[in-house]
Amino acid sequence: MKSRITFQKYNMTQILKIRKLSTAHYLPQIHKYSTPPHQHDAWELAFCFKGAVKIFSDSTPYTLHANELLLHPPKTEHYLQVTSQKSSLFLISFICSSEVLRLLQNLPMSVDKNLRHHLLLIINELGNAFELQNGQLLLGEFHPSSHSPLGSEQMITCYMECFLINLLRSITCLENEPWSVTNLEKALENHLTSRVKEYVSAHLSERITLDDLAKSLHYSRSHLTAQFRSSTGMSIAQYISELRMEHAKQLILKGTMSLAQISSQLGFSSQQYFCKCFKDATGCSPSSYEDPATL
Repeated sequence: MKSRITFQKYNMTQILKIRKLSTAHYLPQIHKYSTPPHQHDAWELAFCFKGAVKIFSDSTPYTLHANELLLHPPKTEHYLQVTSQKSSLFLISFICSSEVLRLLQNLPMSVDKNLRHHLLLIINELGNAFELQNGQLLLGEFHPSSHSPLGSEQMITCYMECFLINLLRSITCLENEPWSVTNLEKALENHLTSRVKEYVSAHLSERITLDDLAKSLHYSRSHLTAQFRSSTGMSIAQYISELRMEHAKQLILKGTMSLAQISSQLGFSSQQYFCKCFKDATGCSPSSYEDPATL
C-alpha cells in the first residue's frame, strides 16, 4: 500500500508590494528644467544618473548629484529644478501601502553600480511594456505595448520591489545581527520616534498639536501615538512637557532671560501657566529653582 506524503505549505512573507504605477519619466538630457509644485497619492522616486537636480519636498531643498536618489512620500508637495548643468533624471511614482517605506522617505541616498544597473533594468522594461511617447519614456498614462515581452509588467514590479528591499537592507542591517523583519519593525519604530522628537524640538516655542504633528509626519494620530508610546513608554504630550521643563531648567540656571521670556520661548500661553507647570513638575517655583548638583 502506498503511503501518502504530505508537504507543509509555507506562506512567504512580503514586506512590501508595488500595487500600481502612476507615472514614469526618463529624461536623459535636461537643463533649465523645472516642474510646478504638486502632490499626489503615490510614492515618487527621483534618481539622478548624471549632473545635479535640486528637489524641494515640503519646501525643504535637497540637491541630488550623480548616482543619488530621493523618495517622496504620498501627499507631500514637491517640485524639482535643473539649472544650466546638463543632467539625466529618472522619475517613477507608484502605489505601495507598506509602512516600511517611511524609513526611506526624504532621505538622500547614494546608489552603488549594482543598484544603478537595477534601475536601468526597470527603465528598459518600462520601454518594453508600454507605448512610448515619440520614442521617449514619458508615461503619464500607461498603454500596454502590443509588442511587450511575456510578463514584462510583472518584471517591472519585481525589479522595483527588489530595488526597494535592497535600499531598506542598506539602512536596517544591525551590527553583528542578521537582517530580519523584526529588525525592520524596530527600525521603523525608532525612526518614527526620532522624527517626532525632531519635530517637537523644532517647534518647542509653538503650540504643538497632535493633528499638526500627524499631518507633518504623514501618519494617523492613532498610529503615531501608539508607536511613540511603545518606543518610549510615555505619551507624546508627556514627552513635550518633560522636554520643555528640561529646557526651562537650563534657561533659568543660565540666568540671561526673564521668566516671561522663558515661558514665551517654550510655548506657554502665559508666565503664570508656565510657573504652575514648572512647580507641578519640580516641586518648586522657577524663581527658587537651583541646580541639584550644587545642593
